[in-house]
Amino acid sequence: MEKGMMWCKDDKKESMTDSLKKAFDYYSDKYGSKPDTCYVNPNAFDELNSVDYINIVSAKSILRNNFWIGNEEILPLDKK
Repeated sequence: MEKGMMWCKDDKKESMTDSLKKAFDYYSDKYGSKPDTCYVNPNAFDELNSVDYINIVSAKSILRNNFWIGNEEILPLDKK
């Protein structure tokens, strides 16, 4: 994913699932389209893997309590 939005979970009492829903809704309102992919720290993957409205991807480069959320771009094949 080349373009997306970083979201930081700042409420310690809030679950990761609730925070992801907030990020999803914020992204949808701000950019006018629903995100389809969310990169998360491997420590959050198990909790979020059951979310059915967005594809969850584990990535070591994402800090704990952060999401990289957006639309996965499918690039066209280069026809020569």
